[in-house]
Amino acid sequence: ARLCQKRFLAGDRDGAQAALSDDLIDLAAITTTEADLGQRLKAYEDCGVDTLIAVPFGDKRAVLAHLARHL
Repeated sequence: ARLCQKRFLAGDRDGAQAALSDDLIDLAAITTTEADLGQRLKAYEDCGVDTLIAVPFGDKRAVLAHLARHL
């Protein structure tokens, strides 16, 4: 994450993106298809997470509708 920040602040957006591993992204966000969303949310629930903060990207109404079906 620090390498990403360093590169981004230096103006190297491609380098910043390359510094983000899939594991790091998965720790900070739920990135998934609608078909796998329920499974991803269940994994958080199984770990004791009881609050979800959603910051949808793209078609926000569709993302929120998908979330509502699984909550």
